[in-house]
Amino acid sequence: MSPAHKKVVMVIEDDHDIRASLIELLEDWEFVPVPASDGEVALRLLREGTEPAVILLDLRMPGMTGWDFRRRQIADSRLIKIPVVVMTALGAIHESDAAKMGDVTWLRKPFDPPGLAQAIAAAARAEDQE
Repeated sequence: MSPAHKKVVMVIEDDHDIRASLIELLEDWEFVPVPASDGEVALRLLREGTEPAVILLDLRMPGMTGWDFRRRQIADSRLIKIPVVVMTALGAIHESDAAKMGDVTWLRKPFDPPGLAQAIAAAARAEDQE
């Protein structure tokens, strides 16, 4: 796959080790990962023109949480269409809280590479169907 055909995946994760592992895995799968250590960095990159095919979003981060990031993404007409895979180690998430995230793909931590690949594919398919 040539670089021109590689899909960009934004990784919003505050844990350095998890972020590094995700980046390495995405590169192995021939994606172009764009790392962001928090929601503020991610929003800046997106507003500066980064156009990911999918966003991998951690929920629990210091500063701007994944919940806050998603709320701002939904409010921005240029960013709302980017599909999101929400990665979380939280146990049960109340249905009303999940509904606030809108149309996202959920992925429980810890996850295995096949589960991550399926979540990315599901999020990308959802975007292709719109």
